[in-house]
Amino acid sequence: MYWSQNKFLGNQGFKDTMSRSRFRRLTEYLHLNDNTTQGPVGSPEYDWLHKIRALIEMTRRNFQRYIMPGQCQSIDEGMIRYKGHYFAKQYTPCKPIKRGMKTNTCTDWLMM
Repeated sequence: MYWSQNKFLGNQGFKDTMSRSRFRRLTEYLHLNDNTTQGPVGSPEYDWLHKIRALIEMTRRNFQRYIMPGQCQSIDEGMIRYKGHYFAKQYTPCKPIKRGMKTNTCTDWLMM
């Protein structure tokens, strides 16, 4: 999407910084966790999010440290449309977006 020729979808900053093929090569080899510490598939030690677990934990710690929620909050769930393969993809036939990734959001009136 960032490299799209469509002037509304593309991002010139991304295009000027790096080609799409170089970005794909970098993300192919970029790992945030050591693959040798991953448990075997099917075992209780297996973690579907192992490759990004360090990023998830760092984000969680930073949210706990820096986000101070107020008294007025709104908690909601949403669906991000996604047609690819993903182990946690949801199917809800009665919703406008039937297949995708389910998200939970918490909004504070100060964050709006």
